[in-house]
Amino acid sequence: MANEVPPLETSRLLLRAMQEEDLAQIQAVFPQWEVVKYLNAKVPWPFPPDGVEVFFRETALPARARGDEWLWTIRRKIEPARIIGAISLAKTENENRGFWLDPQMRGQGYMLEACDAATDFWFEVLKFPVLRAPKAVANQDLEEFADVVVGGAGAMGIADEGDDLVFALASAGDPGSGG
Repeated sequence: MANEVPPLETSRLLLRAMQEEDLAQIQAVFPQWEVVKYLNAKVPWPFPPDGVEVFFRETALPARARGDEWLWTIRRKIEPARIIGAISLAKTENENRGFWLDPQMRGQGYMLEACDAATDFWFEVLKFPVLRAPKAVANQDLEEFADVVVGGAGAMGIADEGDDLVFALASAGDPGSGG
């Protein structure tokens, strides 16, 4: 089943489905230690020169075609041609959301906005009751982030389960229970 990745929008951002024409721009920004160190161990370091293309063709496109993943580029409305990061949602058991942001764009609340939009999509459109987001050990800002990223999806609980942050709608029960 093919998976539609609809555009999402915040007050300052445009989230657009990642396309083949985005790959060169992403490859120019992504392979920085300041990006990769926050991601899971599946991301190789040093990052290969064709890493974005290989990921897109061998992982992202097949997952999208199966209806298992939604992957967006993140762009500022004031500069929509420039990709500043990416965010994804996936129907996997223990990792439902991942993201990265150009280090030059950090500290301005862009990722919080993008996560809000993706989290709303997860709960309001896809109707999943729980979202699991693994924590990167190097990310010192996660505690502050967990305190504020509640989205517009209604009352939400956030549980810190060691390596994961677990988000759940209040009606879904305890976030740690899986539903």
